[in-house]
Amino acid sequence: MSKASRMNTTIDNLSVSSGYYYRAKSFHWITYGSTKEDGIRYSSTLLIPE
Repeated sequence: MSKASRMNTTIDNLSVSSGYYYRAKSFHWITYGSTKEDGIRYSSTLLIPE
């Protein structure tokens, strides 16, 4: 059996307006025994076409 904890994933469905730039943000983490690592990542800029 692994000592690493499983990460849950949540995806929010959003309504966005065309003609604007957006970026996605994700928060991730892992726990292995008493060690925890985490971080935040941002996507590239996305233009929603009109």
